[in-house]
Amino acid sequence: MFRQGFVVLLTDGITRPTSAQNGQCRKRDHKEKTEPWHGVSLATATSGNHNRSMLDSILPAWVEPDPLKSRAVDALGLQVVADRLADRLLPGLSVLTTRARYFTFLCWARQKAGKRLNEPGIHRYEVALAITESCISEDSSDHQKDCTFVGKRNIETYRANYGNHVPRDARVVYKVPAWRAYRASMVAIGLLNENEDYGLTSQGVRAAELFQRAVRFRGSVPQSFTPKACLSDVSLPERTLLRDLLGISLRGTLTDGSSDPRTCRARFGREMRPFFNFDKGFLSPDAVFTARKYQKSGYLSEPANTIRAAMVWEYLCLGLNLLFVGWARAIEERQARAYRRELTMRLAGRRTTQNLAPVELTDVAAADAIAIAVGCLTEAVSRFDRLPTESSSLLDLSTFELARQITCRTQPSSHRARGALEQLLIRHQCAKGDEAWIECDNLSRLDLAKLNRDTKGSWQLPKRVPLHGYRMAAFAQIARDLGGL
Repeated sequence: MFRQGFVVLLTDGITRPTSAQNGQCRKRDHKEKTEPWHGVSLATATSGNHNRSMLDSILPAWVEPDPLKSRAVDALGLQVVADRLADRLLPGLSVLTTRARYFTFLCWARQKAGKRLNEPGIHRYEVALAITESCISEDSSDHQKDCTFVGKRNIETYRANYGNHVPRDARVVYKVPAWRAYRASMVAIGLLNENEDYGLTSQGVRAAELFQRAVRFRGSVPQSFTPKACLSDVSLPERTLLRDLLGISLRGTLTDGSSDPRTCRARFGREMRPFFNFDKGFLSPDAVFTARKYQKSGYLSEPANTIRAAMVWEYLCLGLNLLFVGWARAIEERQARAYRRELTMRLAGRRTTQNLAPVELTDVAAADAIAIAVGCLTEAVSRFDRLPTESSSLLDLSTFELARQITCRTQPSSHRARGALEQLLIRHQCAKGDEAWIECDNLSRLDLAKLNRDTKGSWQLPKRVPLHGYRMAAFAQIARDLGGL
């Protein structure tokens, strides 16, 4: 649910154009006298705590503080809508649940750690598994390259210093256990109870038994496993159980309107099967969205309807993120004025159709990045206006209104360029809070935040603007572990 008032704030006095009106809007001369840009001014937004509170109260829900407190994550608060779409496509999974066998292993570790929840104990078993995977990698270069596991980055250094001994405090190897990443998904697919102890369900007990039967672990304290515990060596009974719980094994006709998580995942798996097989077991949003680009049907069944909405959202996100990150890099290079002049020229000039793909800013000139951004925003607005109601209702109207104001030629391009940068900066400051990349009083006095110039080089401006993942890569890896779709 989005907070009320933001659309009025941005477009007060402007009626959202229909598809036909929008076409006329693009044909008008941009020199024509029009109403001024409607939005919160940067001076108003940064003039005091009262105005900041006012701004926070009217911004939509997708502009909210970044829970990860990371400078390089979600600069404009656009991830919330992408997560909502991903929940419709692959409910119960996340971008972190990338290996299928962790589900059975963690059920086993939860059982071995005792009746009451003992996260440090589970973490020690995880480190024992990481040591085992590292030992296998020493004998197999293919395993080293292909088998991913939690702790892979640090385990070699730990073993060089302490050998294969499992430490009493597992945090010396890696701080955040895989248990925390997988726990919510294990509840969602029916392996754990949702209570303070996260006890095993009957399916969880079954999963633990199947893992024990496969690895034949002997002992009462965490220690390295036999090679049969490798995450890439999922036993057939484990595969059968997990394919059923995840819905991959469902056969027959799947109800289009069903919101059952297993059915949703099964529908998505069937929809992705051609991409999965063509790309040798991998899924990437840019390949999936490119194939959907030319679909003109008004009604699409699920998950095609949600995928189409996600494609339109990605056009918008890629355009806005490119503009903002490119501008931040220009500020770093003391080229902010030149960047605004270039944006003004691009908004007044001809737009080119863009493909959805990550952009490497180190390989693309600033002027070309701006052209890509403007082209993506134009494409996003055009496609949004053609979406049926069931698709457009999944997205955030106010964000598209911002893109419409940037791209529609009813105002001078210089005015639109300045308004675009002001609005993007306000959104960024609301999304990142104290972790904002840019410090400013107004657009003529800008600088990167002081922490950006850390002599240790712990953080730098992003060099790449990616697409949101929509959990596709994680689902594809799970499917590969379980024998395919």
